[in-house]
Amino acid sequence: MIHTMKLWFSLSLYFLAGCSGTVPVVQTSGSPQPVIAAAPGPGHDFGPAVSGGVEAELMYQLLVGEIAGHEGQYDVSVEHYLVAARLTQDPELARRATKIALYSGDDQSALKAAEYWRELEPDLLEVHQLLANLYVRVGDQPRALVELESVLALSGENPDYRALTELLGEFPDPEAAMAVMSGLLEQRSDDPVALMASAALALRAKNYPAAESALERVLSTWPDRSQAAELYVEMLVQQRRLDEARDFLLTRLAATPDQDLLRLQLARLYVETRDLPGAVAEFERLLATQPDDTRILFSLGLLNLELEELDEAEGYFNRIAEQGAGADGAHYHLGQIAEHRQQRLQAIDWYRQTYEGKYAFLARLRLAILVAEGGDFRQAVSELHLARPANPQQRITLVLTEAEILQNAEALDDAMDVLDGALQTYTEDVDLLYARAMLAGRLDRIDLLEADLRKVVEMEPDNVHALNALGYTLADRTERQQEALAYISRANALAPENPFVLDSLGWVYYRLGQNDLALEYLSKAFEIMPDNEIMAHLGEVLWAAGRQHDARALLDQGLRSSPEDPLLLEVLDRFEP
Repeated sequence: MIHTMKLWFSLSLYFLAGCSGTVPVVQTSGSPQPVIAAAPGPGHDFGPAVSGGVEAELMYQLLVGEIAGHEGQYDVSVEHYLVAARLTQDPELARRATKIALYSGDDQSALKAAEYWRELEPDLLEVHQLLANLYVRVGDQPRALVELESVLALSGENPDYRALTELLGEFPDPEAAMAVMSGLLEQRSDDPVALMASAALALRAKNYPAAESALERVLSTWPDRSQAAELYVEMLVQQRRLDEARDFLLTRLAATPDQDLLRLQLARLYVETRDLPGAVAEFERLLATQPDDTRILFSLGLLNLELEELDEAEGYFNRIAEQGAGADGAHYHLGQIAEHRQQRLQAIDWYRQTYEGKYAFLARLRLAILVAEGGDFRQAVSELHLARPANPQQRITLVLTEAEILQNAEALDDAMDVLDGALQTYTEDVDLLYARAMLAGRLDRIDLLEADLRKVVEMEPDNVHALNALGYTLADRTERQQEALAYISRANALAPENPFVLDSLGWVYYRLGQNDLALEYLSKAFEIMPDNEIMAHLGEVLWAAGRQHDARALLDQGLRSSPEDPLLLEVLDRFEP
């Protein structure tokens, strides 16, 4: 009773409003379509003519369907639109009923409406595709197979196998999808499109023998099927049979060199196998036939940048910038090239032109860092504040960059304020905790450093950097050497060749008075990475072990290349006052 009264009350309001109102929209496979049609006027063509009495009934069905749709009562709307479709035999109304049901997620009602739509337009490819999809979704294999047959029959001379693959990919059960596909193959055993769709489904299920068998049959019987060749390469790549994929592509391209999609696969394969010169050669061949293709130009720019062929990379990115499309990405990489050439001001200029797209955030970070390198830390921070982070990770990166710039400016308290503020929101972010711990060490706040690093280790027990930093700090700044050794040993077990961990291990053994072990680990660390801090530690232990001549020679060697290094000078000052 209440529902009927509400409906008639809405209907009377609809008449009073002159049958106006907004129309919900649903995205279908094409452009957005109205879910509900406005009530038709006298000039609407409903297909077969309707009598005066039927016209009144039709008007009622359409108005109720319209209002129910506006009120979100989609099941009622579908029912009345379908009645209207049957009254008029108008396929457009059947189509609308189907779309409303799809919009509401009611597959059964959509099937009912689409089946009637098919009666009205039996030769329409769209309705058979839709029905195949719906039968797949509700698990009706026999009817799905019938519709797939119709889809192939109506798809023209060269149907795309991917359409079949997508339809069958809707099955909740991959094995059921393959069962439908097998049924189709029984009826179309010599159909290359069906064979390719079967191979694609097998690839999705990682049934590589079935995929390979189907594709080899296509390629042997219909060798000119380039889509089968592309799918065959994809199958080989998925199995990491990269050499076979390369040889197959080279053979195909030698016979028919104008197959650009196969050449693109070869170029990408060369990138994956790190044959960058080979990738450049293939992309250049593609560019010869598609000289204005931004994607090819961009790939060549990136490859040449990685190969440090800066002039070549610059030429490609300049071409993109001149075309307009993709210019922001080109500007960013032109900034990267300027940085490689140590042209700081030129790089800043390019980054300032990168104000849109996915590179805008990175460009703003690099711009701020370069401004800071020029000594204007206040302006660098201002530039950072103009960045527009798109997600939490970018916000954290922004904070870390600002904190680093402030630390380089010796504004340590300001840097701490920035990190403290961020950690109020991102309380368990490992990068922020580690950064604050390192800053706390510079401020002699060992309690905060220890608390933050312990928290990191609790969250990530295998975090080598946190274990090593905590152990080294305890060894260097406290008397808790055994505890320090435990942390550093854990780090060493995880990364036995890490020079920073080896340095810490040597240092804690020195602090424990075990100079022989200390020299062993420090020497190994210095051999891997001849860093000045490791050199200073090694020199100090050599001196303490009575090998003053070796210590002095080592430290003098370091000071010849870094005469102002404070660590090396501090060791010499302590041992040679």
